[in-house]
Amino acid sequence: MPSLNLMLVPSMKCPASCEYCFSLRGSQPEMTSETMRMALRWFRQYMDEQRADHLTLTVHGGEPLSAGYDFYDALFREIDRSLPRDKMTITIQSNLWLLTDELARLLRENRVSIGSSLDGPPAICDAQRGQGYYERTMEGVEIAERNGLRVGFICTLTPTSASSHSQIVDHFASMNANVSLHPCVRGIQGSANHHMVISPETYGKTLNDILDEYLDTLVSGGPEIDFGIITKNTVVFGEAKWKSQVKSSQGKR
Repeated sequence: MPSLNLMLVPSMKCPASCEYCFSLRGSQPEMTSETMRMALRWFRQYMDEQRADHLTLTVHGGEPLSAGYDFYDALFREIDRSLPRDKMTITIQSNLWLLTDELARLLRENRVSIGSSLDGPPAICDAQRGQGYYERTMEGVEIAERNGLRVGFICTLTPTSASSHSQIVDHFASMNANVSLHPCVRGIQGSANHHMVISPETYGKTLNDILDEYLDTLVSGGPEIDFGIITKNTVVFGEAKWKSQVKSSQGKR
């Protein structure tokens, strides 16, 4: 039986102003309660049609927390009515600027996995995502953690930040963080972010350089980091290189 990955986007609003954002800008409508209920009913119908044994539901945006506490309270109640909770994983991708203790408790009670976005240490992150972004996101991380939620991160690589990949890896290692490395891609609003798009060649080389440096760190007793990377061919190539170098490193011990 297949496992499905579906996305719910309750709001395209976002208080941040990341320079390379691929999303829409300006005033955007928010999802109504009726639309949310219709979407969840369709998700259940699609699960049944596909005979799926598991659903990963990702709540995304924009900034999904813009929808507010009441929306999420209603969302989780409707999920309990419409979908098989025992066959679901729920995740949310947020910059966490709008996270409150009340909302964090609601997410924890509903076993929601939290993802956020940081592009490395403050100077690198804020250069791409706007002044003060890092500090505001880390304030949200603090709220999440004191309410029993662990936060993983997406790190977006651009041609500029890729040249500082050693600082980026060291920073996430110091945080003991789970991180997924994404390439900056072309947006849907003309050419606004095209100067920040990273080429497949540069992205692939950067990933291999990161793996090389990380393996050297592990061999010398450094901390482990949970890395995720996108683009299927890159993952396969990266795993092959990783396994080869692990074997080689172990042989030197």
